[in-house]
Amino acid sequence: MLSAMARQSSDGRRRFRYYFACSLDGYIADAQGGVAWLEPFQTAASRFPEFLAQVDTAIVGRKTFEFAMSHGRGMGMRTYVLTRGTIAKLPKEASLAADVAALVRELRAQPGKDVWIVGGGLSAAALLETDAMDEIEMHIMPVVLGSGVPMLRTGNGQGGGGTASLPLPARFALERSEVLADGIVRLVYTRAG
Repeated sequence: MLSAMARQSSDGRRRFRYYFACSLDGYIADAQGGVAWLEPFQTAASRFPEFLAQVDTAIVGRKTFEFAMSHGRGMGMRTYVLTRGTIAKLPKEASLAADVAALVRELRAQPGKDVWIVGGGLSAAALLETDAMDEIEMHIMPVVLGSGVPMLRTGNGQGGGGTASLPLPARFALERSEVLADGIVRLVYTRAG
């Protein structure tokens, strides 16, 4: 079991980790933005407390944040919501961030645990394009949705006020793989090179 300290990058910077569940066809939510299709697969959630112990900051897109808040779920930690707009009734632990690159620089400079990239697909892609995705931990559920919110929606110019510093395609190396109950596959990739 790797400690939070061992998970930091070799230069001591906080790691940005995209942790999520997706369908076999790569969707993190259905076409209506819902995640009820995940309910039969609660086994994957058994590793979630271990992950949460290693992070103290979350970065989330506005739609995902508003969906979580409408279902009575906050992130439970310091949260940055990626948006150029406003959000009514923003909880005290949450802040708005329009410039992804500036936010990444700020968080990299601060001490702390790892940073959880929550999603959705546009926000995750903006962080990838800003060279701020050190690890991808995905739980692939044995279900095909056919359409929905993709785990990454790249090439959208959402990098936050600047040119992406990471050329795509971005390479990742498989660190761990594991078959869990109910046919769920857990894959952990780290940035290559």
